[in-house]
Amino acid sequence: MEQAIRVKKQLDAVIAAPILRAHRSLPHTKQRYLLGLESDEKLLLTARIFDKSGVFEQVFAEVQDWSRDSITAVIVSDLDTVREYQEGQVITFSEKHVLDWIITRSDGSEEGNFVGKYIASLQQ
Repeated sequence: MEQAIRVKKQLDAVIAAPILRAHRSLPHTKQRYLLGLESDEKLLLTARIFDKSGVFEQVFAEVQDWSRDSITAVIVSDLDTVREYQEGQVITFSEKHVLDWIITRSDGSEEGNFVGKYIASLQQ
């Protein structure tokens, strides 16, 4: 458990700036979603899910409903670490647990993805 907490703190420090950018723009993204996205757009949120021992995995989840600060979404990630969840499972979490957001389009373009783009830049 202590190692999981240490890893989470290290990761949080590395991605703090892009998470802040995502959080600052999240209210606008929420408003767009609530007003209705274009027919070829999907809103994915990045959040962490935890197992009973405190180990976490970051997942992408496609938003199905967003009421007040409660989000219902379907996991669209393959899971490697947290076995209590699976791709296709519906989860509900608080808006405050969102790490990042992505609006994807059928042509492959996207908006957001601040954390993903930052991590990709570190790997180059």
